[in-house]
Amino acid sequence: MVKQYSKTSLVWGIAGRSLKGLNKIANKYPDCKITVKEAVSDEQLEELVLNTRVILTTVGPYALLGTKMVDLCAKYGTDYVDITGEVAWVREMIVKYDDIAFKNNARIVNCCACDSIPWDITTYLIA
Repeated sequence: MVKQYSKTSLVWGIAGRSLKGLNKIANKYPDCKITVKEAVSDEQLEELVLNTRVILTTVGPYALLGTKMVDLCAKYGTDYVDITGEVAWVREMIVKYDDIAFKNNARIVNCCACDSIPWDITTYLIA
C-alpha cells in the first residue's frame, strides 16, 4: 500500500492506545502522509470516525472492544472492515446495526483476514 499510495494525496490515519507506538510506526514511512491519533475514550473514537472514510481495525477481542466502533461507523456512515473470526459477535452486530448502516450508507465488512482465510479459500475451491 505504501508503494501504491505514498505519492498520492491520500492521508493515512493510524489510531490506538499508545501514541509512542503509533509514532514509531508512522516514522517508518516518511513518504506517506500519516495522521496519528490516540483512540481510547468514546469521544476520541467518535472524532476518529467522523473524520475518516474507512476504518480498518485489527483490535480484538471484538466482542469486548469492537462494538463501539461498529456502532459509530453505522451511525455516521463510515465504512468499516475488521479481521474478526468471532462469528457470534458478527451476528450480533448484524442484528443491531444492519438497518442503521444501510440507512447511512456505511458498509460494515467483517472477517477479512486471519481467521477467515481458510474458509474463503475453501469456498473459492468449492465454487
